[in-house]
Amino acid sequence: MRLRLLVRSDGTVGSVEVVVSSGDPEVDRAAVDALSRWRFEPARRDGGPIDSYYFVWVTFQLRGP
Repeated sequence: MRLRLLVRSDGTVGSVEVVVSSGDPEVDRAAVDALSRWRFEPARRDGGPIDSYYFVWVTFQLRGP
């Protein structure tokens, strides 16, 4: 699946949008919830941090018991 993240200037995630779905709404929701808690080194312009968008590919592997 592919997600679009708004990374704020403080490194937190402002929004997460599913661009390419996994095909399973529960998996999509779990990915959005998880990525919303990630932290990033923000992009910079003229030496200062800025808000920016990133695209992230996420691959899940299901494992048996």
